[in-house]
Formats: sequence, C-alpha cells, structure tokens
Amino acid sequence: MNLTTAVPNPTTNISLQPADKVLTIGSCFAEVTGSRLQEGGFQVLSNPYGPLYNPASVFNALSWAMDEHPIQVHDLVEVQSVWRHFHFHSDCAELSKEALIDKLTKIQRQVKKQILESKLLIITLGTAFVYYRKSDQQLVGNCHKIPAKAFDRKMLTIAQITSEFEKLLPKIKNLQPDIQVLFSVSPVRHLKDGAVQNSKSKAILKLAVDEIVSQHSCCEYFPTFEIMMDELRDYRYYADDLTHPSHLAEEIIYDRFKATYLSASAQAQVRLVGNLKKAARHRPFFPQTPEHQKFIRTTLSKMAALPNHIDLSAEIQSLKAQQEKFLT
Repeated sequence: MNLTTAVPNPTTNISLQPADKVLTIGSCFAEVTGSRLQEGGFQVLSNPYGPLYNPASVFNALSWAMDEHPIQVHDLVEVQSVWRHFHFHSDCAELSKEALIDKLTKIQRQVKKQILESKLLIITLGTAFVYYRKSDQQLVGNCHKIPAKAFDRKMLTIAQITSEFEKLLPKIKNLQPDIQVLFSVSPVRHLKDGAVQNSKSKAILKLAVDEIVSQHSCCEYFPTFEIMMDELRDYRYYADDLTHPSHLAEEIIYDRFKATYLSASAQAQVRLVGNLKKAARHRPFFPQTPEHQKFIRTTLSKMAALPNHIDLSAEIQSLKAQQEKFLT
C-alpha cells in the first residue's frame, strides 16, 4: 500500500558539474541546500546576507551587489548596542556602524564575484508579506524586533514580484550570460501570519514563480514545497516546532535535488567527499595500531588526489594529528 503522493522530479536543463560554482540566497531553506552542496565539495556562497524571506528583499540584495550600491547609513539601526541593517538578517551585525558598513560592502563584493563565476543561482522564497518603515515607507528585509507599530505590513502581488524580477534578470545575465536560476518555495510555514494567510502567501509566491519560469528558459522551479506538503505529509517529517522540516525531511528533499540537477560525475564527487569526511571523523579505540595508521595514510592519499577546489583542510589536519601523535 502506497501512503504517499509521489511528486515527480522535474525535467531540467541544469546539470551541475563537479567544479561548478553556486550561489544560494533567500529563506533559511536556501542555507539547507547550500550547506549540503558545500559538504559535497561544491564551491558555494550560501545565503551571504543571512535568511531573506520575501522576494523584494532577495531581488534588492542581488541588484545592489551587482550595482555595487553603497551601504546607506540611514538603513542602519542600533538595537541593544549592536548595529544591524534593515535590509538584511541579524546574522549581518557588528558592534560599530563602521564595522557593519565594511562587512556588508565585502559581502556585496563576494556576491557579485560569485554571480560572475557561477553556473547556478538558487533562490528560495519564504513569504509574500513585506514590511515598510512608516517613517519613510522604505521596504525592510528584517524588522530586528523593533515594535510592529513602526512598520506597515503588506502582501506583495504576483505582478509586483514578477516586475521586480524582470528588472533584476538583465543585470544577472549581463554579468554572467550562462547562469541558470533555480527557484523554490520554502516549505517552512509562517504560522505567525495565520494558517489561511500563510497559504495565500505561498500561493502568490508559487504563481509568481510559475509566471517567471514560463517566460524565461534560464529559470526553473524545484518542487521543495510540494515534496514536503504532499509526499512527506506527516508530522514525523517535521522538527519539534512542527513548522520546520526535520533533518530527515531535509535529507530526502536534498536527495531529490541531487538526482535532478547533479551530473553523474558530480554525484560521484559527492559520494567520494562524503566518504572521506566520514573516514576523517572515525575515532578508533586504538589509533596507534598499524592497521589504523595505514587507514590514515590511505585516506590522506585519496584526499591529496582531490581537485584543488575541494577544501578538506580541516579533515586533513585532524588525520595528520592522529598520525603524528604515534610517529616514532
């Protein structure tokens, strides 16, 4: 008996190769994909601004990076002795205004460089709700726990989302004509908005992305949302908060991602790197035995044969420490 509704893998023109670079940006689920690609040896810049949930903030961040838009002082705010930026997550915070401007300027340069060199841009959208500062009606990406009375809350329309992307895409293609854009809608439910409003928000995101994908051959959609909502429709696939996908659910969705978008050689790299990292984490009862020392030498030899873009420096250091401890 089949107790799930299978969601087929989408057809795609994307085939990631082992040395391809990737940029992920958007909701916290963008970090899930980015971190797993990094674990597999890909060169990934994963959510450099921290989580950004609404499309306007995501598109603005990308646009400003490509334009080398100066960080505006009026967008900075000091909250509990820490400086933050209204357009970015609290992950991007510093103890001084100057340090924050310097940090964000460096991040923007990283983002522009990554787009220039990347094969794939992954955009994960979380909500259609946005907040505007009442003082100047500027959209913000994060309210930083400032009282709600300081903001106006609105929902983006499908037309607004698609219009903003139409302004962004030419900038992306001018910088990197061969880049492909992969959209997904985060399965994380924003229940603070209420169940009905959350569903409406997700629907707007899905319809907007559908329109974008239908208009641009360089854009595709991965059904993260559908896999979670239909195929994994069971609370055993949720974390303790019953809102975020569990680690198991993340693994299942990423396995589908790998099967869809990674070339055969890239999938082989992921398996090899994973096995080598697992080997480096192994802690024997008797590391001084000749058998384990041979195991270390063999593993280090395999790591040395990897391409330069795969960074296993921490694992190599750990194995060499075990080796040197028992050298006589």
